[in-house]
Amino acid sequence: MLRNILKILLPLTCYLYLNKKKSPPFIRNIVTSFLFLITHFPEWILINKFNNVLFSHQTLLIIGMSIVLGLIFNKSKSLILPIFLHITYNYFAIRNLPNASL
Repeated sequence: MLRNILKILLPLTCYLYLNKKKSPPFIRNIVTSFLFLITHFPEWILINKFNNVLFSHQTLLIIGMSIVLGLIFNKSKSLILPIFLHITYNYFAIRNLPNASL
């Protein structure tokens, strides 16, 4: 539970800090997307148990979600959409775990 809260608070805090410092939207987008990717990287490694992890669907999902999250942060004034996106990601990531039960 705490790990999931930290995974969303780190990118949110960084985004809000960069927004307060009036950094360019492109920088906010890139930094937030990168932090989203970094916070989910250990989960990605645990889910993938085979050799070709670089091109797996989980890798593409995480990279795609980080880009979408950055774009939503860039366009949205509300935090509802990014939080919904994160919850959706967690749902599908947990569904792909071998012994998951939802």
